[in-house]
Amino acid sequence: LVPLNTHVLISQFKVAYRMLRRSDGTFNRHLAEFLDRKVPANATPINNVLSFDLLLDRSTNLLVRIYRHAPHPVSYQSLFLPPSPSPFPLIIFFHGGSFAHSSSNSAIYDSLCRRLVSLVGPSIVISVNYRRTPEYRYPSAYDDGWAVLNWASNESWLSNGSIFLCGDSSGGNIAHNVALRAVDSKLVIHGNILLNPMFGGNRRTEIGKEVRWKILCNYPRQGLVLEGLFARWSR
Repeated sequence: LVPLNTHVLISQFKVAYRMLRRSDGTFNRHLAEFLDRKVPANATPINNVLSFDLLLDRSTNLLVRIYRHAPHPVSYQSLFLPPSPSPFPLIIFFHGGSFAHSSSNSAIYDSLCRRLVSLVGPSIVISVNYRRTPEYRYPSAYDDGWAVLNWASNESWLSNGSIFLCGDSSGGNIAHNVALRAVDSKLVIHGNILLNPMFGGNRRTEIGKEVRWKILCNYPRQGLVLEGLFARWSR
């Protein structure tokens, strides 16, 4: 079964989601933003990792937060140099949040991206601040992910990077979709890192009926919730 500490953490998240979800299935964005702790980018390295925000498309407000290994402070020009003369991992990360909340500057995802750089070593992590529902409809989030992949693939300072797409929950869904788009292009993806990705249907599968999954995803009206989510997202 699920370890006790994980069960406690999941229970805390469930309480938060019940507070944020209205009776009609819609999401209280204002309360979610109030509860979501944000952190700024840091040009001065913290634990050998620095970050900076970069606006890629003013028309869609597509923003990314870029993380890189940096034992010492660097100049602005040095931010756009390869982290290593040899091939290096280039991870494009998509945050979770049910397509509706959280962002690239959420503290929980900022910590995760820093951790990725610390574990991997000389590398680049690009965290995508994609457009969220309901303000932006399907397929806006997928389009933003595709735009970032194309941008990264055409940047000379990133040309030696081995691209990996990474995401958790709805972010894992976006990473999967972007990878599928890349299949029909000349862009090369070296791998997907999907962290409990969100893939849903309108009814529970057999594995979804197991006790351990009921602890994680115990939503009696799961089918209706998912149908409502995608219907609202695509309108």
